[in-house]
Amino acid sequence: MNPMDTIRSGNRLQNITQHLLEMGSPASQRSFGPTCIGMVLTVLLYGVLVMQTFFYYNTFKRDKPWWKYLVFFLFVGETIHSGFLVALVYVPLVNHFGDIMSVAQTNHWILGIDPVLTVSVVMLVQLFDAWRIRIITRNNLAVLLISVCSLCQWLGGLGTALSLTVVRDFTKFRHFEMPVSMWLASSAVADIAITIILVTFLRKHKTGILSTDDVANRIIRMTVQTGLITTLCAMTDLCLFLSTPSGLHMIFNLPLSKLYSNSLISSLNSRAWWHLEGGSEDVHRRRGQEVGQEVP
Repeated sequence: MNPMDTIRSGNRLQNITQHLLEMGSPASQRSFGPTCIGMVLTVLLYGVLVMQTFFYYNTFKRDKPWWKYLVFFLFVGETIHSGFLVALVYVPLVNHFGDIMSVAQTNHWILGIDPVLTVSVVMLVQLFDAWRIRIITRNNLAVLLISVCSLCQWLGGLGTALSLTVVRDFTKFRHFEMPVSMWLASSAVADIAITIILVTFLRKHKTGILSTDDVANRIIRMTVQTGLITTLCAMTDLCLFLSTPSGLHMIFNLPLSKLYSNSLISSLNSRAWWHLEGGSEDVHRRRGQEVGQEVP
């Protein structure tokens, strides 16, 4: 055998051995494991979204057209998002099964779709919440604050997507902390602002009328619940991303958009439950007019 061929064969064997060791390392396992878990959670939440969307279109056929378009765009975006996340796991672990050189890497354009779709969904939901606050409080400064934070998280998500076109290795994603921090921190600030503003205003403007205050209490409870879930998820994602070199944050990052879209559509659907609990038919009708139509 030619000595050069022997050297080349030895180098190739060394490269394969190195990749085998990397794939068996705890860091690699922690990168693929959370991604698979995050994908499963995303698909489960997508199933919830399908039911929520079906219920909405069958129950609120007389809603404002732009509300229906918003729900439609959210559903389409989440459908595309779920498909790409399945591909994110399927391509390296199934299509490239046994390909040691490629399985440790990911298709950067597939992974780059995730932050783009996520921040777009989050921005739509947060701007819708800003519109609700504008209708309820007439506070333009609060609307501006929420809108700016929402725009910042969108820009941070785009920056993250651009960074993913450069880095393909799961274990090296922590090299671009700034855009991810901007994305998740801004999103959490917007959620906190939405929750505080709505809860504070509704608490201060209770009328003393049982039926009206009951609706206000329901809105407060739902606002706190949904805001708390999305805020905790975004902050946990950010803390794990900054504190650990593994991909553990993917468990919280991948399902993030589904939490936002489900929270918005569930807030629209909650009007149906208000109509089923307590009060006369006239009170139900008034609730639908005062709260259901203007403050979903």
